[in-house]
Amino acid sequence: MHKNETFVQKRNILFNIYLSLPPEMVQNPYPTDDD
Repeated sequence: MHKNETFVQKRNILFNIYLSLPPEMVQNPYPTDDD
């Protein structure tokens, strides 16, 4: 389950970065790794 913990942390970091992006970047978001 340790691997999943890291995944969640990484996802939270990416989400924070996404929230801090300027609006023009948000209109063109990167693809997420949802496998």
